[in-house]
Amino acid sequence: MILSIIDLVMDEKGFSRLPTAVPPSYRTYEGCLNVNDKRIGIFFDIIDKNFIKLPLIRLKEAISDVKGFPVHLGFNDSLCYFDEESRILDRYNVPGSILGCLYQAESVLNRLFEGNAIEDIPPEFLIYWQGLPTLSNIRNSDRNEGRLFIQQKDNFARGILTIDSNDLLKHLKLLGENDKDEELITPIPSLFYTTDKKPNIWEKTWPPQTWGHFIEWVKKFDLSLFHCIEEYLQQTSFIKTGDFAIIVDTPVGQFGVKIKIVINTRFRLQYSKSQAFSSFENAFSSLTRYHSDIDTYNWKKKYENRILLDYLNEGEGRDLPILRLTSYPIDYHFMHQRNQPKMKTLEDKKIILIGCGTIGGYLASFLAKCGAGTGNKGSLILLDKEVLSSANLGRHILGMKHIGKYKSIALREYLINDFTHLKIQAIKKDFTNFHSEWDCKVDLIIDATGEEGLSVFLNHLIVERRLHKLQAPPILYSWIKGPGLATQSLLDDGNGACFQCLRLKQKNGLYEDMMPITNNNDYEALVTDKCNSVFTPFTVSVSAQAASLGLEMAIDWNQNTIKNRFRTIRIDLENTIAVQDCNPEKRDNCEECARTKQTQHLKQE
Repeated sequence: MILSIIDLVMDEKGFSRLPTAVPPSYRTYEGCLNVNDKRIGIFFDIIDKNFIKLPLIRLKEAISDVKGFPVHLGFNDSLCYFDEESRILDRYNVPGSILGCLYQAESVLNRLFEGNAIEDIPPEFLIYWQGLPTLSNIRNSDRNEGRLFIQQKDNFARGILTIDSNDLLKHLKLLGENDKDEELITPIPSLFYTTDKKPNIWEKTWPPQTWGHFIEWVKKFDLSLFHCIEEYLQQTSFIKTGDFAIIVDTPVGQFGVKIKIVINTRFRLQYSKSQAFSSFENAFSSLTRYHSDIDTYNWKKKYENRILLDYLNEGEGRDLPILRLTSYPIDYHFMHQRNQPKMKTLEDKKIILIGCGTIGGYLASFLAKCGAGTGNKGSLILLDKEVLSSANLGRHILGMKHIGKYKSIALREYLINDFTHLKIQAIKKDFTNFHSEWDCKVDLIIDATGEEGLSVFLNHLIVERRLHKLQAPPILYSWIKGPGLATQSLLDDGNGACFQCLRLKQKNGLYEDMMPITNNNDYEALVTDKCNSVFTPFTVSVSAQAASLGLEMAIDWNQNTIKNRFRTIRIDLENTIAVQDCNPEKRDNCEECARTKQTQHLKQE
C-alpha cells in the first residue's frame, strides 16, 4: 500500500520509476531537483518497504562547480540530507514524508552551490577523515606523549593509543585478547594534542594522502598545533623507529596520522647527517675548548632532528604517505562524563556502599558508570559479609559464576571487568564490625541493605558523632517498602530529619512511618520458602528502581542541588497512597535528635 502511494507521489513530481530497482532498493525513481536555477538529476531509492529508513538519494552525475568541499556527498554520490535519528517518516502521511525528503534534498544542494554548507563540516569531519579505528586512553594523563600500537590480524586492523606497554596489556585483557596478540603489535611514539578549535575542510581534494598535504592543512586549522609538532619532532629522535604519530583531540572528536620514514629514506638521512656532523663538529671544536660546559651531544641531537624536520616540511618527506587515524576515547573522563556533560561526575569522591544485595548490586553499577572510584582521590568501598546463593539470582546483578563468592568481592570483580580503571575496595564485613576501623574520611555513606535495624544503628552512629562535634559524612538510605509496594530514599546531611525522625513510636512499643505509604502498615511482606528462610518477594524491577532513586539523590548531592531529601517512587498504585517528596525537618521528640538538643541545652546552662 505504501509503495503504491509513493508511485503516485513521485509520478506527480515528474519522476519515473525504473523497471529494475538497484539493490538493496525496492523502488528506484529517476528525476530532477531544482537547485540554484539548475536541474540536477537524481535517483530516489526506497530502501525500506516498511517506511522506517529514509529513502536514499543519489546524484546521477558528479557535481564539480560547488563552492568549497562537497559536504553531505558520500559514497557513490549519495546525498546526506537528513540525520537518520532526527527524522521519522510518517506512515500515515506518506505523500508529506516523501515531499519533505525531496524539499530537504533541494535545500541541502542549494547550500552547497551557494557555499553556505562549510559550517556543516565540523560535526561531520570524522566521516570525511576516514581513518583507521583507534582506541585512545591518554587524555587523563599528565603527559602529552604516548605510544600507538597497531594491531593487525587477518583482515582486521586497529590502533590502540596508551601511555606505555603495561597500560596496553590491561586494555588487551579488557578487550578479550590473548597475551600472544602482543607479538602482532609495534609501539610507535605519539604526540597527543588538545585544542578547542573545530576542524574544517577548505579544499576539494580530501582527505589528505601525504604528510605535506596534512601539514599544510594543520597550518590553516591550528597554528599552535603546527608549532607543537615541530617542537615534538625536534625533541624526539625517530631515526631508529622510523615511525611517529600525531593524535588531535578536538570538540568534535579525535583524529590523527601515522607516518613511516621508509628504510631507504632513513639511510639517505643518516648519510647526509654524517657529512653535516663533520662540519658541525669542526665549528664547535674551537668553542668547546673555552666552554667545556657546552653539551655537544644534545646539540648534535637537536641538529639531527632539525634535519629530519626540514626533510618532512620542505624536502622529499612532504610526499611520504600517511595513515589516517580516527580515535575513539576510552579514558574514564570520556566514559563517565559524556552522558552528563553539564554535571559533575562522582570523580574524586570516596563513597562507602553498605550492602551488595539486590539494591546495592545495581546501585554499585550505577555509581561506577557515573564516575565513582575514579580520580586521584576517588574510591568506592563495597561492604557486605554475605555470600551469593542461587536464591539471589532472580533479582541480583550478579549471575551463576559468582555463586558461593562473597557478594562484595564478586561485585568488585564484576565492575572491574568492565571498568579496569576503577579503584574499588571489597570488604567482607558488615558495618557493625567495620565501623571501629572506619576513619570517617569519606564523602558519602550509602545504606543499601534495606534492613531497618541496621539503618537505625547507622543513624545512631552518625548522630552520635555530630553530637560530639566529630566528622560525620552525609548518609543516604535507600530501601523498598513491603513486597515491592514502593521505594524510598532519605539523605541525612545534618540539615534536616535523620532516619529516626521518620519513625513514630506507638503505644504498643512498635514504630510506624511518619509518612505512611499505605493506610494499613500490617501488609503481608514476608514469605517462608521450603528451606524455612524468610524473604520479601518483589521483582527485579523494584530493586532497579530503588537503586535508580538512590543514584539520583547521590547525583543531586554531588551537584549541591539537593532539595527534597526524602523521596518516594510508588510502584503498586492500587495498594499505596501518595507521599509527597519533601525536605522533612528534625522531629522535636526524635529519640536521636532530641538527645542532641538536650546536650546543647545543658552546655548553655
